[in-house]
Amino acid sequence: MLCVLYRFLSVALSETLFVMLRCTGRHVIIKMTTIVVSQTLVRLCGYISPAEELSHKDDLALLFSAVTSWCAPHNTYWRSAASEVLITISRHGLSHNVVQHIRGTCFELYEHNASF
Repeated sequence: MLCVLYRFLSVALSETLFVMLRCTGRHVIIKMTTIVVSQTLVRLCGYISPAEELSHKDDLALLFSAVTSWCAPHNTYWRSAASEVLITISRHGLSHNVVQHIRGTCFELYEHNASF
């Protein structure tokens, strides 16, 4: 049951991170939200099952997109949060399925974003 909760939270928080990356506005509120969301997502991604769920729902690609695409200066908090989550996944959450997803979808996305 806890594993299902971890999976759900990891997907919801990564989508929140991506949406907030696209938002502009109140920088203090956004920075505090970034801290809470990123710390929670980093703790969740210390396990394999949330990372697998992120790859299954293709939200891992959202994190790669947040890190590799252009962002406005006020969104650097979200970019660093997404990179922290990806670093945590690379240390603790890699499984065969996650690696396959990164090799397939995420590298293509990286190459596309790097070409601009």
